Amino acid sequence: MKTDMKKHIYKYDVIRIVLTVLVVIGHANYYNAGNAYGGIYIADQLSAAGIADTVFHGFVEQIKQLIYTFHMPAFFALSGTLFYGQMKSERFSSAVEVIKNKATRLIVPFVLVYLFWNTPVKIVSGYYSKSTNIWKDILMQMLIPTNMYLWYLEALFFDFVLAYLL
Repeated sequence: MKTDMKKHIYKYDVIRIVLTVLVVIGHANYYNAGNAYGGIYIADQLSAAGIADTVFHGFVEQIKQLIYTFHMPAFFALSGTLFYGQMKSERFSSAVEVIKNKATRLIVPFVLVYLFWNTPVKIVSGYYSKSTNIWKDILMQMLIPTNMYLWYLEALFFDFVLAYLL
């Protein structure tokens, strides 16, 4: 039995905003971002040019390390809490309905952002400099999203489906 009655909990919005700001702070502090496909190595270029790191960057790096100890587990906990509320209110009547809903909300944005933002930025910036087959590497990063910020959407999709099935 589905119920259309929604109870909005504003403290969850505040938690989401704070966690989002922490993610931005953490990701904005990367000087090097590389993997087997290539990368961007700003710190290496600064060092090669004889430019020392700033005190501010070192301070923010320490904050980033702290943020990384909890921000993604906190996002998963918040998402799980909200999903539990949906399950409790019988929002979904079948696994197929969960898959359709979560694919529309998570996988479609993942694919669109990856193809039309992430990929062009990486190609233009020379990220795939070590790649012998860029399109194969792009597909592999979409299927197994390592060292990229969009991994969360795929992981959350599979977590929701698994949680429903269990």
